[in-house]
Order: sequence, then C-alpha cells, then structure tokens
Amino acid sequence: GMSRESEDGTYARLLLSPISLGAVIAGKTVYDLTLNTVRTLMVIGVAVYAYGARLNTDIWTILAVSLLIALLTMGLAFAISALGLGVRAVIIMEFFLVLFLFAFSGFIIDRELLRGISSAISYSLPWAYGIEMLKSTLLVGQPLLSLTKQLQFVTGATAAFYALSYLLLRLSRERLVK
Repeated sequence: GMSRESEDGTYARLLLSPISLGAVIAGKTVYDLTLNTVRTLMVIGVAVYAYGARLNTDIWTILAVSLLIALLTMGLAFAISALGLGVRAVIIMEFFLVLFLFAFSGFIIDRELLRGISSAISYSLPWAYGIEMLKSTLLVGQPLLSLTKQLQFVTGATAAFYALSYLLLRLSRERLVK
C-alpha cells in the first residue's frame, strides 16, 4: 500500500505536509496495528470455533506476538517505501521475502536441521525469531517473557528498521522540498 501511495503521490504530499515524520509513521503504524488486531482475532476465532483448535496459551500472548511480527514487517515496509520503489519492485521483494520465510524460518523444516548458508540465513531473519515465538507460545504453551533471545532480536530489528525508515524518510522529505 505504501508503494502505491508513493507512485500516486500521496506519500510525497504527506511528507511535504507540516505533520512531523514521527506523526506520519505513528499514524500509519496505529492504523496497520488495528487492522492486524482484527485479522488476528478473526483467524483465532475461525480456528477455535470453526475448526475446534485448542490454544495452549492465552489470546493476549498470541495477539502480542502477532503485533510484534506486524511491527517488524511495517518497519521494513517504511524503509522500502522511503526508497521510493514502485509497486512491481515491492511485489518482487515480497515474493522473495515470503520464499525465504517458508524456506528458512522453521515453517517447513526445523531451523536446527538447517546447515551452512541456510542456517546463517535462518538465524539472520528476524521474522524467523517471531515465528519461533509464535510456535513456542501457541503450540508448546511457553510463556512469552521466557523467550528473551527471540524478543530481543525481534524488538531490536524492529527498532533498527524504524530508525532506518525515519532517516530515509527525512532524506526523502529534504529531496522533495528542494
């Protein structure tokens, strides 16, 4: 959506407005987190009530992990949109990100079974840690706060993506004003 706004000129108008960059980022983040909350609750509702799934943790833990993964993804999306890439380029990047997530995140093959470069890729993808948190809390019932390494990696990567995004958007704003 952000790349489409960039191509349409909506993003440029937002950056040229007197609103601070922090407010633009916060507004888009709150909107996306709200949508993600609704989606997560819908998926949990369908899983529990339509398919009889049994949760091994409370709904708040699932929602917290889902929102952490969403924040991580939004941080990357802000950085990509600040680069001014078009919709086609973003779709290609999404394809490779999803491909990497399925191949190296532990969805299909446990991360411990990966060797060599595939293991290095797996342990460098912050989403793999988010998926590991989701599996550990949802399937095993492990408390979220006991997953400190995963929490630190995901929150650190999220903070790095948002900081990079802020800097890139600031440069974009300066470039647009000139």
